[in-house]
Amino acid sequence: MVFNGINDRLFITKSPVHNYTGFTIEMEVHPYAFSEKNSEPRLLHFESTEDGNKRITMEMRITEDNNWYFDAFLKNGKEGLTLVDPNKLHATERWYNVAITYDGHWFSTWVQGKKELSQSFYFNGLGEHITGSVAARLNKVHWFKGEIGQICYSNRVLSASQFKLQ
Repeated sequence: MVFNGINDRLFITKSPVHNYTGFTIEMEVHPYAFSEKNSEPRLLHFESTEDGNKRITMEMRITEDNNWYFDAFLKNGKEGLTLVDPNKLHATERWYNVAITYDGHWFSTWVQGKKELSQSFYFNGLGEHITGSVAARLNKVHWFKGEIGQICYSNRVLSASQFKLQ
């Protein structure tokens, strides 16, 4: 699907990972070049409707020189964990497999099957009912401009060799 970076997204109301103690979420994405309106696009945003303080997000930070770095976030009540490193740059205008994994203890980010960041964090899930958005934040800002080929969910942590979108 092609997203214009202005006003289109997919809306999701049921969590695909609600009963999982561990999970993998993969996306096949092709970010377009930098523009001021798409410098912080949200790829995926899942938030519990029962508790707005439970959240999973996947974002890109697109730089003016047409590179990007991955930004992923888990929130569990008042505690949150952001995995982001602006030194781990990738060029825009090509396809990537991005993924997050959570095994009940470790939250990790992956690009092209290579682990980028990992940190211990307690996350006890979203619940079944969510407000979810693909290609924009829930508050309708920072729209993704580019293409999303596929999104895959697994009820366990997959190793890089098991990723479905390689």
